Amino acid sequence: MGTISVGYDNFGFPWIEVTGSGGTPYNEIQQAIGQGYQYGLNGLYMKTLTQSQLFQIVTLLKNNRRGIFEAKAFVPVIDPYQFISALTSEVIDQQQGEQLTFNGLQNFVLPIESQENVIIVFSVQEQGANNLIPSPTNFERLEFYDFLADFPQREADGYTDRTLLIPLVVKNNSSNSTIAFTGKVSLLGGAADTFRQSANANGLWQWAFNNNEPFNITQVDLLYKNVADPTFSVQSIFGSFSTAQQIADAFSIRTGLGLFWVSYNVLNQPILMTTNDSLDFSTLTYTGTL
Repeated sequence: MGTISVGYDNFGFPWIEVTGSGGTPYNEIQQAIGQGYQYGLNGLYMKTLTQSQLFQIVTLLKNNRRGIFEAKAFVPVIDPYQFISALTSEVIDQQQGEQLTFNGLQNFVLPIESQENVIIVFSVQEQGANNLIPSPTNFERLEFYDFLADFPQREADGYTDRTLLIPLVVKNNSSNSTIAFTGKVSLLGGAADTFRQSANANGLWQWAFNNNEPFNITQVDLLYKNVADPTFSVQSIFGSFSTAQQIADAFSIRTGLGLFWVSYNVLNQPILMTTNDSLDFSTLTYTGTL
């Protein structure tokens, strides 16, 4: 058993910053997605500064039809007729033959490299009969104020297929500090307490393992609390962990503490990282050996 103390840095502005096109507040777009209705994802457009960012695997974290939480990977593919710094692709789960769906319970998770400024446009479509969805929706209100593009008017029968383009700008600001990293961001989750720290948080939390992988760890305990709470609680994960990334994935998928990722120091030793302004973290304790 061993313990790893926590490190904390407050950047003063978001480490990973997400805004809507034209400066639309990101939380307004999240609330529009999370209002209780379903939107199918037809396509995804990305424009990046580097080719390596363009080929980062995008993951949809979702509950499948059996109620089991799962991660679905979307591997970007470049059309030979597209510019190399941008891609446009249909986003369909080919194995299951189903359209990816946003309903406020699912999140797109994307690694954002240091110094990157990524433009992401989601093409979504309402699912089900439109006349069952009260008007105006949050999206219609945003479109009324000219925040969003390409939102067609409803037809009189209420059954028009309505497609909406949701443009987001995602910046990794870490290169402006002494701590440059490839971080992760969750997009369009909707729920206010789902991965709430992954976008627009000023606080960066770090646990340096100070050993090289592989590890032999069977349990990890992490102290955390809401900022206003007086005492810490313990979140535990169990398994067979040989890498810090496995620990990061377990915290991200199995707990409500948010997105975790791994960076490496000059000795190739892993550092577990997350961003958060609403939670405080403390010591990480592990059972096993590093």
